[in-house]
Amino acid sequence: MAPEFSRTWKSSTSANVYSYGALLLEVAYRRRPIEPERHCEEMVIVELVHSLWKDGRILDAMDKRLGNSYVVEEAELVLKLGILCSQAAPQSRPNMRQLTQYLDHDASLPDLECHNLVIQDDPGLDQII
Repeated sequence: MAPEFSRTWKSSTSANVYSYGALLLEVAYRRRPIEPERHCEEMVIVELVHSLWKDGRILDAMDKRLGNSYVVEEAELVLKLGILCSQAAPQSRPNMRQLTQYLDHDASLPDLECHNLVIQDDPGLDQII
């Protein structure tokens, strides 16, 4: 759920993009978006994958059951898109047309280093948990 949804209770295109990004991360990592039984830093998948990316270990977010049977570039694309879509600020998320272009390799994924990523700036999700 997009952080702003807990304040507005209104669906929006940018909230849908957030949800899509979270779904990409769920499928790649093969785990639920929120797992309350995990340690605090591992509880929310969006925050966990962002942390792995910052540590230079983004592929650690791939489903362990896959072993090495995936295309590294495609896995990185899916995980980075998940991070890009699940930024806390709605205006920082790409739109669905851009996402399609990234997935179809019709456009280059923006450099996440230059994107000033903020994953959590809203206490709304913490209030729900």
